[in-house]
Formats: sequence, structure tokens, C-alpha cells
Amino acid sequence: MELGLLIFVLVLALGFIGNLIRVREKIHHSPLIQTKPDSFQRKNEVFYEICFCLWWLQLFLYSLAPTFILDLFPSIYSAFFIFDPIGYVALYAGLILFVTSIISLGDSWRIGIDNEEPGPLVMKGLYKHIRHPIYTGVFLMLLGSLLILPNIVSLFLSLCCGLGVLLEAHFEEQFLLSRYKFRYEEYMKTTGRFLPKKLF
Repeated sequence: MELGLLIFVLVLALGFIGNLIRVREKIHHSPLIQTKPDSFQRKNEVFYEICFCLWWLQLFLYSLAPTFILDLFPSIYSAFFIFDPIGYVALYAGLILFVTSIISLGDSWRIGIDNEEPGPLVMKGLYKHIRHPIYTGVFLMLLGSLLILPNIVSLFLSLCCGLGVLLEAHFEEQFLLSRYKFRYEEYMKTTGRFLPKKLF
């Protein structure tokens, strides 16, 4: 059993579900937003939601039965001894960033784009420096999972999740530009999409 990974997947799942319930009670409707069913945006949302569920499931199964998963899907490269601890650092750093970002969003947190009741534009906390810190946390978690579990399934799901997140960030920014116009344009000038602008 991989206890560190089991703790991670359980904290991620319970934190996500807990926040889903908390926001639902505050805004009186589900924060799981479904856009137009025939749109490319909706197809992308379904795609990355399924990929994230499968990504989480394979990590959960690996945390319980690592030998079984490695026998089923062997590693695609020989991992150095340092990869595992670096993977855990990335995994937990991503989780902390993910949770902190969700807390900063408060009642504005949604999964998908809420055209009807999006909540106020958040530009405080991590959002003061990064436009999508939740997704930065996701990228770190995906990287960490690849270092801990370097098999073809993990690689495929991580790439699919990463692509879905990149597209969703684009859709969100288009929506926010149309809704907040000049205010969001100015905000974009001072912030980076996934990393603080002052780093570059």
C-alpha cells in the first residue's frame, strides 16, 4: 500500500465533494455547470471530467495495490530513486495550490462556465498574480502522478487532462472578456495565465 498516495487521493476527493456541497448550499444550485450540449466547449468539459475521474481512479487503485497495477501496466521508463519523492512534493504542492485557489474563489467556484450566475470576479489571493491557479495546481498534480506512476495509462490520462485544462482556460477567458470587458483586459495585463507574470 502507498499510504502517501492514498492520503492524497482521499483528501482530494473529500475536499472536492465537500466544496461542491458548500457552494451548492450558498448559491442554491449546482456549481457543476453544463453548457450547450452540442457545443465544442461542452464536449471538452465532458472529456476532461472523464479523464480526471479515470486519473483519480488509477491513482486510488495504485495506492491500494501498487504491485497489481505495475504488473498490469508496466513502467514506461526506469525511474530514478529521486523521482518518487519529487513526485510526492509536486503532488502535494499541487494539492495545496488547488485547495488554496478554491478557497480564494469562495462562492464564485464553478466547474464549467456559469453564464447565468457566475458570481463576482475574483482578483484577490493567488488570483492577484495568476488567472488560473487551480489549473496550475492541477498541472503540478499531473506531473507528480507521472513521476510516481510512470506507466502508459498515467501518461495518456495526464496528457488528456492537461489538454482539457488548457482548452477550458481558453474558454473561461473568452467568457470573462465578454462579461467584464475592459476590467478583465486590464487584469490580464498584470497577471500570467498559469504562472505569475513577474517571473518572466
